[in-house]
Amino acid sequence: MPTHSTLSRLAQLALCASTCLATPTPHISPRSDIQCQDLDITVAARAVSLIFPQKLTDIRTPELVANLLTNIESAGTAIVDGTYQIAGRFCPPLLDVEERRDTLQVLVHGVSYTKDYWSGPTTSDIGPGSTNSSWIYYAAQQGYPTLAIDRVCNGHPSKPNGILDCQLPLEAAVIEKVIKAARGGALPGIATKFNKIIYVGHSYGSMIGNFIASFNPSTFDQLLLTGFSESLLVGAASIILQPRWRPASLVAPARLGSLDPGYLTATSRKSSDAIFYGDDIDSDVVDYAWDTRGVFTAGEMLTAPLGQGPARQYTGDVLVLNGNQDNLFCAADPVTAVAGKRGDCESGEQSKDVGSDFPAARRFGYLNLPNDGHSLLFHRYAAVAISAAHDFMAAGGF
Repeated sequence: MPTHSTLSRLAQLALCASTCLATPTPHISPRSDIQCQDLDITVAARAVSLIFPQKLTDIRTPELVANLLTNIESAGTAIVDGTYQIAGRFCPPLLDVEERRDTLQVLVHGVSYTKDYWSGPTTSDIGPGSTNSSWIYYAAQQGYPTLAIDRVCNGHPSKPNGILDCQLPLEAAVIEKVIKAARGGALPGIATKFNKIIYVGHSYGSMIGNFIASFNPSTFDQLLLTGFSESLLVGAASIILQPRWRPASLVAPARLGSLDPGYLTATSRKSSDAIFYGDDIDSDVVDYAWDTRGVFTAGEMLTAPLGQGPARQYTGDVLVLNGNQDNLFCAADPVTAVAGKRGDCESGEQSKDVGSDFPAARRFGYLNLPNDGHSLLFHRYAAVAISAAHDFMAAGGF
């Protein structure tokens, strides 16, 4: 059994691993330029997908979307395979730390975001030096190379069928191939063979990481799950119904008009904000996130529950980082979730309970950030979460 960590003093945000480590006050110094490289990564992958009887052209109203999601019992299965283009951003460290030269953080975003999520909310690039919410910049300061990727069907990679192809198993298979390339020195333009992989996910990216840990546990060495618990089904009604998803090509034809109707985007800002954000958020950040919102495919939505469940054979380290008010993963019940009521990860113990699904983990830790919601890095406490995560990495020898 893993050594379970608890957050004993939220006010002081002490993160406990095998022993309790006080989380230092995060500080991000004036930035130097990070010489990041945008990569076009090509991988061949295959997976088992579910087949749904509805036609893509039928998905034109929120009610029809909800109908699609609640009638999956009749779905069959099919093998999907192909060659997929993945957009990545590789950022080398600002500080040369010898023991971290061959360690790579792989950053995988959540729903409606892209790889830019890890750069902070104020820009589509690395962000200004004053930002405290750039995971990439903080990692670079600590000597870690990072690879932030756009999940297939998101951002600027391939845009396969939004229902049949864009499902969790295929996205997991693609990411496994990317990690394999990183270990083998086969990333385009990056010769390093990374022998340690730290997988960092947010929301849907975390569910993909959990899925990989369940079925191919040797893929990575540390697993950091942000915006995640094993209680998705409790809050799922909020994410399915409240944003009032519509085909993105109809909502934003100038920006997303080339996408098939299986690619959805939110149309209710008020409901979406209740799902993604807590109390401690800047209104300018919320405006930015809404104006730049991306897509959530019907296939991703339908197969999200596959990212829940135990990873009994995974033997690496696991850290869970949540905004304590997460409406999606820490809801008390479906009714309050749909009503937009704040979650409570601490009293509901959803973050802590993830540890029971990793019985062979070397170390397990969790941290709930007060007054923060689901999209953790867009809140004012983002710097605390980023600092705590890197403390956890370091304490495990990474």
